[in-house]
Amino acid sequence: MHLPLLKGFGILLITSVFATLLAIVFALIARRRIPIMAFNLAATGINFGLSLAQVNWALVLQDVPRIGELALVMFLSAITNVGCIVFNILAMRLGHAALSYAIGQSAMALSFLYAIACWGEPMTPARILGLVLIVTMLVLAAPEKRTDTDSQSSGSGIKWFATVLAAFLCTGLTQIFYMTPSHWTGWQDSAHLRLPLFLGGMLLCFGPLAFGKRERLQRNMIGLIVGTALLGFGILALMLISVDMLTPLKLSGLAYPVVTGLSVLFFALYSRFILREIFNAKKWMGIALGGGGIILMCF
Repeated sequence: MHLPLLKGFGILLITSVFATLLAIVFALIARRRIPIMAFNLAATGINFGLSLAQVNWALVLQDVPRIGELALVMFLSAITNVGCIVFNILAMRLGHAALSYAIGQSAMALSFLYAIACWGEPMTPARILGLVLIVTMLVLAAPEKRTDTDSQSSGSGIKWFATVLAAFLCTGLTQIFYMTPSHWTGWQDSAHLRLPLFLGGMLLCFGPLAFGKRERLQRNMIGLIVGTALLGFGILALMLISVDMLTPLKLSGLAYPVVTGLSVLFFALYSRFILREIFNAKKWMGIALGGGGIILMCF
């Protein structure tokens, strides 16, 4: 029993490193002012192509249950995920990158509340405590009277806070829409259509935005775009492997919170020691509360 457990958590650790690298890419886009829409259009296009390879086309040609409803909720999830990506990058551009990332990732509190209200999931003491920690983090991050003039280091301006709250809301809605089909009675994604429908919806959003803004990418961005796409696809693949390993041990619910919580911690360390962002006790406390609240949500 211990070997599958160690393997499962080993893969979760690797996945959290991948998630941290993806956050680092977002911070790079924010700092270098790389065109957000065009960059994500290209990366999403690569992932969409990869996702088509795992579709069971034989089943697609048959009658796929609730295909219209699936396409609708995946498109809604895609729209909100585009908002999640854009607002997260803008928040990192406007203020403290590590705190922005921690708040955005804590949005699973919204999907947790929705699951309790609409899907009948239990309200456990650990989840209540996790919710309290996340709310406390938001309170600590709320705008206050600033004594320093460096908005990048303070990360507490009204514009930044409004942007990071928009990222928080979009992230939570993305999770709710994406998980909705799993709660349909008797429904299974046997044809593996959910991911390509989701990514296809993102392409339909990023495409007009990129062309409307007339954004262009330099050729030296190709490597970063391909790397970003492979990171995103790798995270999805590794998550599925870890869930398969942990399911027999009845620990599959730990996968997403552990990966997210660790990536918040790892990105905070990157932000402090590589980006040289200014941290004070309040920021460390906020990030720790967010990461701890995320992990508690799985119990």
